[in-house]
Amino acid sequence: MPQVPLGKVILYTSVMTSGGCALVYYLTQKAFSRASYYQLALEQLHGHPEALEALGPPLNTHHLQLTDKYNFVDIADAKDN
Repeated sequence: MPQVPLGKVILYTSVMTSGGCALVYYLTQKAFSRASYYQLALEQLHGHPEALEALGPPLNTHHLQLTDKYNFVDIADAKDN
């Protein structure tokens, strides 16, 4: 069996790891954006044109900043600052 240079092993491993992390982050965002509390909040927002106008375009509803320490969900609250 031919030996693969260590540099290529490290490169391939880092590419695969980065891709895996990106995929997990994307799937986590999708899961949160499909949650019932998130969908209910969007329905409430879309029912108030004044709120939509105050927020201004574009209203980004599918990209959640998961690394923000002020975003949280518990049994009683969901908060995104």
